[in-house]
Amino acid sequence: MFPATQLENNVTERDFVQIRRKDELRTMFEKLGYVYRPAKFNAIFNRSILISKDILGQFTEMPMDCSTVRGMMQAVKEMHEC
Repeated sequence: MFPATQLENNVTERDFVQIRRKDELRTMFEKLGYVYRPAKFNAIFNRSILISKDILGQFTEMPMDCSTVRGMMQAVKEMHEC
């Protein structure tokens, strides 16, 4: 999302770092046009968990099969840079 769009929709950084379930993140990214085969999505998701832990702090409790939008965004960016 572009900053102006975020402001118009009352989306804040907190929304990007909120812990979300894997299926919720998959749906969000598919609606944005990022559709991946299951194995590719799982690789991106697993990387996003590590990134999210770095963002939130290693000692933040994160349930299994959960990550953040910010972590997913960074993982997708890394994948496309390769």
